[in-house]
Amino acid sequence: MLHYAVIFLVIAIIAAVLGFSGIAGTAAWLAQALYAQDRADEAWDFCQVSRELAADEDLSAQVVGRGVHAKLLARQGRGDEAERLAREAVDLAAKTDLLTHHGEAFLDLAEVLELDGHPAEAETAFRAGLVLFERKGDLVSAERTRMRLEKVCSA
Repeated sequence: MLHYAVIFLVIAIIAAVLGFSGIAGTAAWLAQALYAQDRADEAWDFCQVSRELAADEDLSAQVVGRGVHAKLLARQGRGDEAERLAREAVDLAAKTDLLTHHGEAFLDLAEVLELDGHPAEAETAFRAGLVLFERKGDLVSAERTRMRLEKVCSA
């Protein structure tokens, strides 16, 4: 019981300091991290929290939340719905100057397309993300994207 009290206290402090958008964005990034660890059930929970709390103007939480939600849907075989959501994330990110978010949204779209059996379209999305990471000077994300791109092209 004490464990839940501590979690509740931490969430309350985040809400007090950052507002609900702070919780929504944090939940979205936690969902992405859990997804990357292949912990889909937990990722789904945090994704739902993010999607419920994210304000319309909180584009960071909206983009990241949509991206992980799309990948989770694609893993469930819901490719059309996943692609629509991933493209929404790309479109939202394009309205900002957040190059890293925009690049990550393209990577999420690429993964959705790859999972749905569209490798040529996935390659295009990976290349779009790579361009954004290179423009930003994000060498680590650019290299990570090149490795994923190589994997798609060799399949």
